[in-house]
Amino acid sequence: MSEKTFTAEVVVRLTSSMTEGKPTQVINECYIVKLVNDVASQILIKHDGDEGICLQLTNIKFKKPLYSGDVIKIEGVLDSETSTTRVMSFKGFRTIKNRLLIKQPSNFIYLDEPESVLEAEGVYAVPLFYQKDREDVTDWRDDT
Repeated sequence: MSEKTFTAEVVVRLTSSMTEGKPTQVINECYIVKLVNDVASQILIKHDGDEGICLQLTNIKFKKPLYSGDVIKIEGVLDSETSTTRVMSFKGFRTIKNRLLIKQPSNFIYLDEPESVLEAEGVYAVPLFYQKDREDVTDWRDDT
């Protein structure tokens, strides 16, 4: 019997509100970390039925700057698990690039070969109580 692989991805167009400034500025990395956590939440909901808690993000590598108008895709994979922790890896790719022309700020290039812009690893926890399909844990919401 083969093991089921849990994956997820988020595709988002980065906006100027994420730069805290001009439309052609670099995106604040904190927003990218939020997107990584969104991917992790999707994986945890598929796997456990709960979005879990981020314990740590490690080996975060921002390979290239991201700008307002860029479109990125972040992919995540569940690599390993224990009874309550989940270890995941993430990769981010730019699929559409803003050309950053000052006089024409909405000029974009579709990239035939997406650019790698991010790599990260994360450890997340899902308490036993919140994991779906657990027969050894009683649900406090049961009336019986």
